Amino acid sequence: MPLSIKCLRTLSGIYKNPLDRQMGTISITAPILDGGQAKYNQLLAKNSLEQADLQEVITQQNITTQVKSILSQARQSQNTIRYTEQSIALAQKRSQRIADLYEAGKLTIDQYLEAKRFYRQLMFDMNTARVNYWKIRYAFI
Repeated sequence: MPLSIKCLRTLSGIYKNPLDRQMGTISITAPILDGGQAKYNQLLAKNSLEQADLQEVITQQNITTQVKSILSQARQSQNTIRYTEQSIALAQKRSQRIADLYEAGKLTIDQYLEAKRFYRQLMFDMNTARVNYWKIRYAFI
């Protein structure tokens, strides 16, 4: 005697007629793949957050390094300007002394021109240092 569909819906209906055991099925559905996908998405989101945090730290370190480098270059340019200004003051005195000696006939024209060339080179170096200083300063702003 086959079991009716109505009897199959309840567990007690399966055992109503114990001699009729032709087939019995129990099925369970569980969202295994959906749970796995949700966990995978959660791990991806966590990984993306960690990457963003690391990228932020790296960016802050790069900015700090660049600022320190620019400030160092500016200090170096200021020091170069100070050194060159001191050298120019000495070169002016030397140039004036050599001009006086040249006019007195105690030096040759070559010595006089060498002193003038040295003075002009120092002026050029100082102006170059000033230009570099202002380039660095305005690049930072």
